[in-house]
Amino acid sequence: MTAGTGSRNGVSQAALRTLQSVIASEIVVKLPLPTVLRMAASVAFRPAAFEATLPLRFLDGQAALYIRQQMLYDSQQMSDPLVIIFGGKTKARVLDVLLSHPSESYHLRGLAQAAGTDSGNTSKLLKLLVEGGLVLAAPDRHSTRYSINSRSPLVAPLRQLVACAGLLMVDLREVAKSIDAGYIGVFGSVAAGTADTQSDIDVLVVGDLSIVAAQTAFKAVGRKHRRTVNVVAVTASELARKLRGGGAFWNSIAEGKKIDLKGAWIDVANSQAAAN
Repeated sequence: MTAGTGSRNGVSQAALRTLQSVIASEIVVKLPLPTVLRMAASVAFRPAAFEATLPLRFLDGQAALYIRQQMLYDSQQMSDPLVIIFGGKTKARVLDVLLSHPSESYHLRGLAQAAGTDSGNTSKLLKLLVEGGLVLAAPDRHSTRYSINSRSPLVAPLRQLVACAGLLMVDLREVAKSIDAGYIGVFGSVAAGTADTQSDIDVLVVGDLSIVAAQTAFKAVGRKHRRTVNVVAVTASELARKLRGGGAFWNSIAEGKKIDLKGAWIDVANSQAAAN
């Protein structure tokens, strides 16, 4: 873009005038992807605003797919708690991987691949994290392996944060939304923030749902994260009876930490207390 042409949402004013004329004349023009990429080169580019200015019917197949993918990416970023908290995808995804797998170490490319980030930004971030003492860098022949520094006082609270707001919880909450149940929550080591890569994900479902249906609902999340999801499904009356009966397992659920996916455990507990 040449100086003085001005821009709006990454598109030059001259280009906008031309496009608006084309749109107004209802001439069907299929812009190719390279043209769209040049128009979207500005850091001010926002897919939704671009689509509002230039409807997808004026783009060829590749260009329209690119804009749709970017719009989907933007919507995912807005709904991702860790991205919001850490202020960027690279920070959120890299820390999510490292904190969720405290016993593992990664080469740069392997970490970037696991986090879904590019190697350049990941490398810059790792340098800062190593300098801050949150990440360890160990020489490995001609490369370096990175792992979380378990001795850092920041690790425990950050692991708890990731346990509550990481991609795993985002995916579990999406499934929970579709299930007709009064309460759904994670308990056990994942909720306590002490889980490792071998730990199962324990989910409690309180509602009129069979154990088979509940287990099936969360199966895709388990495959995606390569973890076993164990679902305990009970009705509200069954839960009340089991809690009254005591027992180590149900006492551990009642008294242990939980991550609410749907509903709130405090409401379940208050309801049980009122019933008694």
